[in-house]
Amino acid sequence: MKNKLFLMIMVVMVCSLTACGQQETGTMTNTGNSTEQVVTSEDNSELATAEDNKMEQTETKKQNQLQDVKPSYKEFRGVLDEIDLDIQPGTAGNGMNSIKTAAHLLNWGVGTSMTTDEIKKETVSWLSDKGNSEQVEFSNKLASVYDVYQKLLGPDAKELLEQAGCDDAAYPWSDAPVETIEAIVEVVQLPDEP
Repeated sequence: MKNKLFLMIMVVMVCSLTACGQQETGTMTNTGNSTEQVVTSEDNSELATAEDNKMEQTETKKQNQLQDVKPSYKEFRGVLDEIDLDIQPGTAGNGMNSIKTAAHLLNWGVGTSMTTDEIKKETVSWLSDKGNSEQVEFSNKLASVYDVYQKLLGPDAKELLEQAGCDDAAYPWSDAPVETIEAIVEVVQLPDEP
C-alpha cells in the first residue's frame, strides 16, 4: 500500500513539474513580517514578448515617419490611395469614378509643390509596400484614370466633368500633358494596350 501511495505521489510531482513544458524556479524573499515566493517562467513567452516589442517599435517608427512627412507628400499618397481604392476596371460605375479621380489627380498635379524627382521617389516608395500582383493591379487602375486624364486635357473636358458631377474641379487645367502626372506614369509603367 505504501509503495502504491509513494508511486502516485511521484507521478503527480513529475506531472506538475513538466506541465505545459515550462520550467519554473522559485525564490523565497523575506520582507519583514511575511515571506513571499517569486515564481519565474522560462519559456517561449520571453521570445514572443521580444518579437512583439520589435514589431511595436517598427510600427512606431513608421508612424513617426508618416508624421514627419511633408503635407504635399501626404496629399500625394492620398491621391495614389484614392486611385487604388476607388478604381475598379470592368465594373459598373468605374467610368464616373475614373472621371472624379482623374479630376482630383489633375487638381493635385497642377497645384503640387513636389518636383518630378520627388514624385518618382515617393511613387516607388508607395509601390514598394505592395506585392507584385498588387502593383500590376494598380497599373491597370492607373491606366483607366490616365485615359480619362488625357480626355480631360481635350475639348470634351467640361462635358465629362458635368456628367460625373465634378463641380469642384479647377477646370481648365492645361491642354498639354502635366509633367507631375507623367512622372507617376513613368514609374508605374502602364500596361501595353492590346
